[in-house]
Amino acid sequence: MNRAIARIPVDELVENPTRVLKRVTRERRPVALERRGKVLVLLTPFRARLPHHRKNRTADRNAFLAAAGSWKAKDTDALS
Repeated sequence: MNRAIARIPVDELVENPTRVLKRVTRERRPVALERRGKVLVLLTPFRARLPHHRKNRTADRNAFLAAAGSWKAKDTDALS
């Protein structure tokens, strides 16, 4: 079922911003703020993603350090 986006006047946000923000996070639905019948802003809930755990962090770190150290032997003045 496709629900329409709830529309609320900007004045309601000004009067009680906490209530409007809690509504967006609780319902997990966007809310359109409107003034004089025109939509000004669309508030959407943030959906946090869990970090992906990488298995081989030691190898990644060693590869990064090796790449960072590879510039030691280069003449950086010759690059410009």
